[in-house]
Amino acid sequence: MENEPEPGQCREWTGLHVEIARAQGVSSWLSQALGAHPEVRLPIATSRAFETDYKRCVMASIFREASLNILLDTFERSHVPVALLKGTYLAEAVYTDPALRPMCDVDLLTHEEDFERASHLLESLGYWVPSRARYADSVLLTPAVMYIHRNQSLVAVDLHRGLRSMDHYFLPPSVVWNEAVATTLHGYPMFFLTPELNFIHFSVHTLNHSGRLRDWLDLTLLSRAVPLDWDRIMRLTHSLNVVRPVFWVLQELSRNWGLSVPTHTLTACTSYVPYWLEDKVIHSRARYFWRFFSRLRLLDGWPARLRYMGLKLFPSKAYRKTFSSDTRWSSYFRARLRHLVYFLRDG
Repeated sequence: MENEPEPGQCREWTGLHVEIARAQGVSSWLSQALGAHPEVRLPIATSRAFETDYKRCVMASIFREASLNILLDTFERSHVPVALLKGTYLAEAVYTDPALRPMCDVDLLTHEEDFERASHLLESLGYWVPSRARYADSVLLTPAVMYIHRNQSLVAVDLHRGLRSMDHYFLPPSVVWNEAVATTLHGYPMFFLTPELNFIHFSVHTLNHSGRLRDWLDLTLLSRAVPLDWDRIMRLTHSLNVVRPVFWVLQELSRNWGLSVPTHTLTACTSYVPYWLEDKVIHSRARYFWRFFSRLRLLDGWPARLRYMGLKLFPSKAYRKTFSSDTRWSSYFRARLRHLVYFLRDG
């Protein structure tokens, strides 16, 4: 056959696989990981596509570093301590090259008492909030606020004052900051969370997004790059009440990603009796309903809950704009209906 690959050449990679790799956020990493194994002999078109994605990530990482320098310098001069979360930690501490870990924003955590001051500092730099929810003053309902910059070359910022996932699990800021380690980045003082807490946070965050390949790759590379203290992980999971989501993540990592988890750790997770709502918000087909239910339970009393449901059913124009440039009611409800049908059908 004319298109028959040579012996040793990968037969599986097609244009569809490249698009899947891009959608899953791993194409840049694959460009380097597979490039280090010439015996794989990727098709030329596939190799070029991955190289293009890597070059784009290199440029994005340069702009991200410039944004971080501005942010860290501003917070340092104003004496506002910040911890860098998620992708920024992974890009700097786990991946050998920041361009291998694409991200669309920078996640910053501040102390609750510094949150308003940090917000004003971002606004002084030209950042603004596209939509302020009616419950933006609630750390439980809105633990993070997204800021974007008028200059599109500067990355967006998610400003956190707490960590919440699946609308059910909330990591107390006091415990989180107790696990923050002072360090420097690009010459500026900042904080990273300990590897153990980062592993826990990424685990819960992975289930929040139904587990993209990039999320599972993050956890796998973290476990290989840093010697994790599994006893400490288990103590933290119990103090943070996240034993169940970590259990499901460890099951997946040990079964399909080659992670060697100590037997006593798996036994401790297995012996935990979950609260009746936990598995429902983690992997039930109706998990998004149960997550909304969990969010309502955070509010004090039915008047507040009814107001919140009204906000979701009849959102402001600014809120509708966060979903689409078409802010008409009909477009908003069609988009929400498609979203509901998708998850009812595919879970």
